[in-house]
Amino acid sequence: MRTLLLLLLLPATGSSLPTRALAAPPLLRPAPAAIRASASSAANGELISAHAAARMYRLLGGATSAAWVCCSVAALATYKPHRVLHNAIGVAQACTALPLVWTTTESLARTVADNGWEALGDAQPRSLNLGLAAASAWCAVTAAAAPAFTAAVVRTSDPVRYPMPLVVAACAVHAATAL
Repeated sequence: MRTLLLLLLLPATGSSLPTRALAAPPLLRPAPAAIRASASSAANGELISAHAAARMYRLLGGATSAAWVCCSVAALATYKPHRVLHNAIGVAQACTALPLVWTTTESLARTVADNGWEALGDAQPRSLNLGLAAASAWCAVTAAAAPAFTAAVVRTSDPVRYPMPLVVAACAVHAATAL
């Protein structure tokens, strides 16, 4: 599976596999000038400016964090309603991953804002982008299929069933972050 993912992400060049795995993907440069974000980005042929991309990273980091918290509260705070402290500890433990989301999206936002689009092709930002995309895609899948992932063989446990608006919102936010 990992090999297939790498082969799909690699540019078609004659270089070695490790070099190709860390190479920057080609940037899409659309022809119509009307859809370009600003005069400065239009001069560079970019779809949106680097500062707009930085704002988008920050926005998606906040949105995916909010979706994470909402899913955590919906799943863990309702597990055993009479055990308030137990549920609060569960939600707090689930939220320990949030600083990773915040630092990853902030690092990517600063990279693109300070150094432009080309800097995202360097090894570290590329790894962060791939990790964020994989984690966000997995969060979208698990939000959509929560009952299948949380069904237990114990009779006292019921699978987690999120309200449909939360499923739709969480899947949309996580999928947007993955893109």
